[in-house]
Amino acid sequence: MKLAVLILFLCSSLLFPSGVLAQPSKEASQRQLAEFEAERDAIRRESFQLAGGQTVAQSLVITSANKSAIDQQIRLLEPRIEQVAGTRNELMRDRDAMKANSIFAKDDAAQESIEHEAEELALAGASTAAHRVAGWAGFVIDVVEYGDRYRIKYNNLSQLDQIITQHHANLSELYDAAKLLYHAQSIERNKLKRLEQLDQRDRELWGEIAVLKDRLKSRPTGRDTDAAGDEALRATARREAMRVGPSDPNTVLPGELAGFWTVSGYNCEGPEIDEFVDIAYSPEEGLVATKAMGDNCIHSGEVTWRGKIEGKTIRVRMHVRAPKAADDADSWMEGTLEIVSRNEIRGLGMVMHR
Repeated sequence: MKLAVLILFLCSSLLFPSGVLAQPSKEASQRQLAEFEAERDAIRRESFQLAGGQTVAQSLVITSANKSAIDQQIRLLEPRIEQVAGTRNELMRDRDAMKANSIFAKDDAAQESIEHEAEELALAGASTAAHRVAGWAGFVIDVVEYGDRYRIKYNNLSQLDQIITQHHANLSELYDAAKLLYHAQSIERNKLKRLEQLDQRDRELWGEIAVLKDRLKSRPTGRDTDAAGDEALRATARREAMRVGPSDPNTVLPGELAGFWTVSGYNCEGPEIDEFVDIAYSPEEGLVATKAMGDNCIHSGEVTWRGKIEGKTIRVRMHVRAPKAADDADSWMEGTLEIVSRNEIRGLGMVMHR
């Protein structure tokens, strides 16, 4: 019995290679596609609510810009707070020192003693009446001088108190502004973290949805063009090259890559020949290249690759299938294409031009 089961397993492995036997039914693929698309819609709604972008990538850019602006404001505010606090503390120390000091310092007392000795020497030979008058005059001068210093000292203290009070108010306003900025920074940081999670899942869904859509497409059979059909496609390629005009590598936008392209370097079987692809672009799906004239690996009408632009490169998932293999025995290979200009793309052994 065990031997029979083993033989059956080996036969099934030979008849149904890995990946073919496990292909889900069309109905199961349609249900899964609907679930993935619903999840992707929910991701985009959440990203729009978080930052207002039409896509997750746009929301990430908006949130990153907002956080950078808040970070810059905090960097400018923190040294200002330190400066105002330091000035306030220095003023408070000056005020306390002024309160603690007497109106006449030690130097003033020494000067006062010298002045009295000079007065005594000057009045030694004077009459008693003259001595009495001079003494009263000195007393009045001392009182007036002391009163002036007293008034100056307490005027200065009053002004210091007013300045310190103003610095207290300024510092309080700066602290309130800092609290608001720290709170806003925390909100944007949390948004950014959540959007990065959504972006990662959105990228995963993008690949899964692409695979399911291609799996559900009706499959043409092989190269179904004749010589006349090939020449018609080449004429379309020539018209496309005339339409797009000269290339400018410094102004390549995703939408400018849409159109009809001639491709050399596809390696399926036998000698390589030029093939033709039609590239479409949308913000949701990125770039989608469909074969206008295919081969025995990827047929006419099938998607040959899907990609998203990252700088001057395109991150792609390339459709791969062995020559004349079953339509559902395909796989996807990740790779990178280089945007040479809006009329030339290279990579993965291919050269695309128009």
